[in-house]
Amino acid sequence: MHASREMLKNPACVLFDGSIALKASNEMVVLVLLLPSIITMLTHPDSVDDNPLLTRLGYNDACVTFDTKPAVYLALVLYFAVCYFIFVHVVCAISRLDIENQGRLVSMPRGWRWFCNFSNTMYGVSAMTFSLVFMIPPTESVWLHSIFFIFLMIFRYCAFCTAFVEHMFKTPASDSNLEQAESKFQQNMIKYGSKRFMALYGVATFAAPVCWLMCYAEYDRVCEGVPEGECSEYEYPVPPVLTAFFDYTWFVCLPLSPIFLPPNFLKPEAMLLKYEPGIVFDNTAGLLALRRNVGVAGEEEEEEEI
Repeated sequence: MHASREMLKNPACVLFDGSIALKASNEMVVLVLLLPSIITMLTHPDSVDDNPLLTRLGYNDACVTFDTKPAVYLALVLYFAVCYFIFVHVVCAISRLDIENQGRLVSMPRGWRWFCNFSNTMYGVSAMTFSLVFMIPPTESVWLHSIFFIFLMIFRYCAFCTAFVEHMFKTPASDSNLEQAESKFQQNMIKYGSKRFMALYGVATFAAPVCWLMCYAEYDRVCEGVPEGECSEYEYPVPPVLTAFFDYTWFVCLPLSPIFLPPNFLKPEAMLLKYEPGIVFDNTAGLLALRRNVGVAGEEEEEEEI
C-alpha cells in the first residue's frame, strides 16, 4: 500500500511520478478483490460452484466472489477509492500533456495528441461506468455485467499506451533528473522487456473479452428457453483453460503495468501556474519544496542555482 499512502500523504507527488496514481489504484483493486471474497466465502460459499459465469465459461474468474450480497456492497464502497486514484491519474495525464505542448516539451502530431486525450478521458469514463458491474449481477444479465468490465479493460490499455506515446514525442530534456530517469527507463526496456509486456498485456486485454462473448452467444443460442444451469447440450466454443489463461494473465498484468511505464513528469521550469492570459506566476520555490517531499534528487543543486 506504499503508493496509496504516498498519494494520501502528499497528493502533489503525482507531478513527479507519472505512474504512482495507477499504482495506488491497483493497490485498492487488490482490496476490492480480497475483502469481498472473504465475505462471500463466509456467507455464500456455494456461489463459487454454481453461478452463471461458471456455467458459460467453465471456470471462475477473479471477480466472481463479489457478485453476491453483502460482499458486493463492500466492493462498491472500496471501488470509490479505485475511481479516485484513476481520476487523479487521468487529470494529471491530460494536464501534463497540455502543459508540455504549450512549453514545447513534446513535439506530437495532432492525431497522436487526440488519441492521448481521448484514451485518458475514456479511461475515466469507463472507470465510472464500471460501477454498474456491482449493480447488475450475472444472474440478471451476463452481457451487461461483463460489457462494462470489457469497456474498462480496453480503455485502460489505451491509456497505458498513451504514456509511451507521450514519452516517444518528448523533446530533449534539460533537467538532469529527467535525463537520468529516461536513461534508467531505457535500461529497464532492455532488462525487463516492456515491448514484450505490452504485447502480452494487449493480447490478454482483447482476447479474453472475445472468448467471453463467444461463450455467451453460444450459450444463448443453444440454451434458449432452458432454465439456468440445466442446459446439457451446451459445449464451450472456447476451451475453458484458454479463456482462463487470457483472463488471469490480464489480472497478473494489472499490478505489473505501472512498473513498465516511462517516467513522464514535468520539469520544474515548465510547471507554471497560469491564472489568466499575460499573467504568469512562477512557483519554482514551491515546486522545489514539493520535490523534497516526494524524494526527488537534485534539489540542492537547483537551490544553489536560484
